[in-house]
Amino acid sequence: MNYPDLKFKSARQITIEEGQTLYGIALENKCDNILEVGTFGGFATLWLAQATKDLIDIEGNVTSVDFGRDIEPTAQDMVNLNHLSENVEFVFVSDAKMLNKVLSDVVANKKMIFIGENHDRTDKIWDAISKKLDDCLIVLHCVECKSATAMKTPSVYKNLAKVHDSHIIETVDDAGFKNSFGIVDYKTSNIVVEKKEPAKRQSKKQQTKKSKEEEK
Repeated sequence: MNYPDLKFKSARQITIEEGQTLYGIALENKCDNILEVGTFGGFATLWLAQATKDLIDIEGNVTSVDFGRDIEPTAQDMVNLNHLSENVEFVFVSDAKMLNKVLSDVVANKKMIFIGENHDRTDKIWDAISKKLDDCLIVLHCVECKSATAMKTPSVYKNLAKVHDSHIIETVDDAGFKNSFGIVDYKTSNIVVEKKEPAKRQSKKQQTKKSKEEEK
């Protein structure tokens, strides 16, 4: 695959090899509507946005959601530098409660969900988006990372992998740094909703008997 030559001058959380992997995943699966959780300096955002731009006969975009970051140059600066502003919408929030609300509001109809940061919040992020998901590709960063702040990511991936088709893509940069993405082909038809039996109403005689037993 021929990868684009993207310009980047800000802080980043992923390697070039990881960015290229994200680009390939989005492009090959024709993911034209992407949600990114965790913008940081915008490096992953660029690769995802470029993939939506390079799709043939499809107009795509990335919605990138994160807490406000005091990073210069900003992710918006990097997007503008690479002429990708029409392919990216940034949403920055002030706290975790607002983050979960925004994610719940924007997740519908997304073709790909990339959870790139906030590893210590992955469980709560998943709770915020899972109820409104359509069939999509879910990509989790650091599924084999052993750092304390990333342990939630593997647990979410493992739980999803029990129900949906999934696999791991490993990356290695020129310095030998290894990392991995967990890819889940999420299908709503695979989700089984457990039906709860309605609680049986007790007669006054049964309630009185239960109360006496509890008093003993």
